[in-house]
Amino acid sequence: ERISGSSPDRLVLVEHPHVVTIGRSGSLNDLRISEEELEHKGVELYQVDRGGMATFHSPGQLVAYPIIMLQHRDLHLYLRALLDTVAAVVRTYGLNPEFKEGRPGVWVGSGKIASIGIAVRRWVTYHGIALNVNADLEAFNWIVPCGHPNERITSMEWELGCPLDMAEVKENFTKEFRKSFRYTGDTGEDPKRAKHPAWLSRPAPSTAAIHQMAERLRQWRLATVCQSAGCPNLGECFERGTATFMILGT
Repeated sequence: ERISGSSPDRLVLVEHPHVVTIGRSGSLNDLRISEEELEHKGVELYQVDRGGMATFHSPGQLVAYPIIMLQHRDLHLYLRALLDTVAAVVRTYGLNPEFKEGRPGVWVGSGKIASIGIAVRRWVTYHGIALNVNADLEAFNWIVPCGHPNERITSMEWELGCPLDMAEVKENFTKEFRKSFRYTGDTGEDPKRAKHPAWLSRPAPSTAAIHQMAERLRQWRLATVCQSAGCPNLGECFERGTATFMILGT
């Protein structure tokens, strides 16, 4: 429905029953106990088309499924905004969230508190992120979480020493999600689409200045290194009235 445009962006928040899911990068080798043992424990097993490997879901874990159209078609920006949302929620309760380079997720101290596994079809997102609020941590010993056998899994309850009100956490998540993705309005159907941060954006160079410099170079029959290399930032140099040349170079 979102792909066809017949429905708006949505954020679905759920708590799953006890279930193990294995993403596209994982396999049954990510299980530490047999499928029969999982079944005996009342745990279902699914192989799904999200990114990532094996993870565990249970009541007490908040799973967020954003179903949104990525107007800017920037998957990295989307991931960053989703992780920032969880970090902001964790910070609300006095915890210090951390990120690890090259490893998607959110950590508190040495423990991983949130796992992410997404998928995109025609620039509409599905699957999402799981935050351990009052989750059953013992069950993570039944799998190799996200492909890291020595990973310590933690929860907000474990870090704070007391269970949390899930309804309150969901409310805080929704609030932070709207901030991270710049949604406005009561329905959330009027989004200010997530833009690149201010430090990553700058005004385009003046086309008049660029044409003036290009004309001078044409008249002088000069070719610049920037032009030869097809540099995408050529306009910035030309606007300043500068250009780079190679003299007797190879």
